[in-house]
Amino acid sequence: WTGHVRSLEGQRLGFGRLVDNVLQTMAQAAALTPAQVADPATRPRIGVQASDDLLLAPGAVRPPQPDEVPRVPKLALYGGHDITVAPLAIILGSTDRTWLPFASMLTIELFSDTTAYKGLANDLPRPATVPKDLDTRGYFVRVRLNDKVLRVPTCEVSAKHHPGAGSDMCTLAAFFEHLAPVVASEKEYKAECGTMPTKEL
Repeated sequence: WTGHVRSLEGQRLGFGRLVDNVLQTMAQAAALTPAQVADPATRPRIGVQASDDLLLAPGAVRPPQPDEVPRVPKLALYGGHDITVAPLAIILGSTDRTWLPFASMLTIELFSDTTAYKGLANDLPRPATVPKDLDTRGYFVRVRLNDKVLRVPTCEVSAKHHPGAGSDMCTLAAFFEHLAPVVASEKEYKAECGTMPTKEL
């Protein structure tokens, strides 16, 4: 059951859009100003959302329209089956290939520590869908599969994780770097996936 995530192609076509959606949500949270973080009353509110939800629009997240503001949830929940959770865990660094227990949960947490970013690598590759000008300094990510912390392989290098928490807590820049190959642009996705038949065979 893990065969399709052993290849980059399987990761990109099977899980790239979901991964991109998660990264877009994290990027929106990291883009909040300190005032918006400190005072919930100043946090952006969801604008007119009749169609094309900001998080789920075709081609990943679209920029907000003039009458909208970005959605910045404090908590984002995604539901899936074991055949979704386990491959995502493998993409994020799990080496366990046993079948997951019932009700398994993958948790991706975004932390802010503005005192712990000096000397950390921040100018790293990121998915094309994440804004190039997004300042990721001071943001860290921890991934858990059930009750165990997953160590994202890219974050093992000392300049790519929290200086105090170690490689359990990846810099957001290194987290983006790790997942950049998995996220295909709309053009790449169409080229790699091909076209679906227009009528039933």
